[in-house]
Amino acid sequence: MNRTKILKGQMDVIIFPYRYMLLASYVALTMGANNTTTPMQNLWYDLFVKQGYSTVIRPVYNTSIVTDVSLSLHLKSLNSFDEVSGILSLNAYMFITWYDAFLTWDSPDYDSISLARWPQDPSILLKNAADGTIDWSPMEIFESSCPVDMTYFPYDIQTCELQFMSWSYTDDSVQLYTNRIEYVDLEDFTPNPQWEIISTDIFFANNTPANHVEVLSFQIQMRRKPRYHLSTMFLPIVLLAVLDIFVFILPSDGGEKSGYAVTVFLAFTVFLTIVNSTMPENSENLPIFSMYIIIQTGQSTLITMFSLLSIRIASFDETTRIPCVLAAMSRLVRMIQCKTTCKNRCTTKINKIGNEDECGGDDDSYVDRKDSDYSLENETLTWRHVANAGDLVCFVIFSAAFVISTVVCFCAIERGGR
Repeated sequence: MNRTKILKGQMDVIIFPYRYMLLASYVALTMGANNTTTPMQNLWYDLFVKQGYSTVIRPVYNTSIVTDVSLSLHLKSLNSFDEVSGILSLNAYMFITWYDAFLTWDSPDYDSISLARWPQDPSILLKNAADGTIDWSPMEIFESSCPVDMTYFPYDIQTCELQFMSWSYTDDSVQLYTNRIEYVDLEDFTPNPQWEIISTDIFFANNTPANHVEVLSFQIQMRRKPRYHLSTMFLPIVLLAVLDIFVFILPSDGGEKSGYAVTVFLAFTVFLTIVNSTMPENSENLPIFSMYIIIQTGQSTLITMFSLLSIRIASFDETTRIPCVLAAMSRLVRMIQCKTTCKNRCTTKINKIGNEDECGGDDDSYVDRKDSDYSLENETLTWRHVANAGDLVCFVIFSAAFVISTVVCFCAIERGGR
């Protein structure tokens, strides 16, 4: 098997020169028979057939001379950016220029031709000047892996690099440089609906003598456009959190209170699953938005627990003794309600029969509770009163927690993404 490969390689080495000789003989016979050759055909024959041009040989007569290759990147469009896999897809073309000592000619000998174009295939065209300057402008779809930082999603800024280097030669033979020192050309760029390019940069990634290989890096910094994610992810979660708090408005003697709380909790878990599916699996940078959803999910868990506890408390009968702490909390809540609902003073009025009415009545049949023997301390409390007071306390506490967590998280996301 190895012998066959060696013989085949030897035959290729022997036959390869004769291919050009046969091609040259055919072209020469054709040119001689027709005698209608053009200066461009003569130029092509002299450069690629007569000289035996080869693309595997570095185009210098003196191997100690360094070949300088100029690169510039011109961005056409940003096709996609996959945050989960960290793959950036770009549609761009490059201007690559170098000097080829084997592709030079005297213009007067070829009817003053100073520039020739050599098509390699339908997508590649080389422009060749008479002085040996080669210009190549390939259009490609470039894909690059990028480190993804979703900390400030959806106001995050991602930085990606496209690195170019010579795989076959060290910096002693080929050196890369760019004629656009500061930026990537965006003159022909088509805006992307999801990302906005805010800056570009060009630099050498490992320009140190020990590496012996120059890596030219084109850096692109882009910012996410947040409007879509704010309307489809942030707003529904905020509204769900608001609805979750209003479970304490429902009466405790009905079964819809527990069902309402559990439904909202399940909605939070669904949103958490959706958000995690769009985020990369990264333990170093946890998105603040994911932390916010976790906080709201934890708060929804506590709300569900307190709602079930309130339903249980309201079901107790009068034979069950109310602890002093709960009794004091209930009286304090009722006193605060009294102070906030009465318009003129912290009193309610009762009629002479003993029925309660709202503050501010003008009927003479009413007397002021402040002047009567009635007091909150002497009022008979029930477990229903305790449940209602607990609902009010939970409503205030969870409302404050929701406002604080929302303001802190959103401010941190918005400021961090600047």
